[in-house]
Amino acid sequence: MDKGHKKCLILWLRIQDWANFIFNFVKDNGLEVMTIEEIRSGIDTRGTELEGIDRGVLMRALRLLEQKGKAAIFKGTSADDEGPVGEDMFHWQATIMGPSDSPYSGGVFLVTIHFPPDYPFKPPKVAFRTKVFHPNINSNGSICLDILKDQWSPALTISKVLLSICSLLTDPNPDDPLVPEIAHMYKTDRHKYENTARTWTQSALHCAADSSIVSLELK
Repeated sequence: MDKGHKKCLILWLRIQDWANFIFNFVKDNGLEVMTIEEIRSGIDTRGTELEGIDRGVLMRALRLLEQKGKAAIFKGTSADDEGPVGEDMFHWQATIMGPSDSPYSGGVFLVTIHFPPDYPFKPPKVAFRTKVFHPNINSNGSICLDILKDQWSPALTISKVLLSICSLLTDPNPDDPLVPEIAHMYKTDRHKYENTARTWTQSALHCAADSSIVSLELK
């Protein structure tokens, strides 16, 4: 990834029925889209800037695609890495790093994202797969967050959803809890709440799974 311009790419072998969906989706999330033919020839028919992206990295990406025969997302390491699970573009995984100003600091949290057929008019279903001690996240990983319910907007990107989840880790909403007992602890004994959340976070580190994306730094 070009850290200065935060350039990311998604590549696919052929245009399929869902290609328009992918194109619009990744563009909304700030990615750049090129076809295999454009990578080979160095020509981008949509006028995307290729400057600053190492040609060798692009060719390695191309070889990887040809070997696996499916799409892959290349992103530099960041606070949140997200991408599709296998070839299912409606099922994503993401990793969220615990915010440094929270008891979840140092944690690595796996979340799954399922897109309904009528997305983006309906919100995605996002759930934690890493255990979290939090008043708005229950034992099943369900998240109580307004933008995933009645406050959803088609203009919201997955990056913004993940940022909102990070904010929820920093600032829980005990007045709209999924786990009333934890909300009560948060209100009445903040020290105990933070220590418990910190302990859970450290215990869950060994369970953190890798997101099903290929990460390469584009130098």
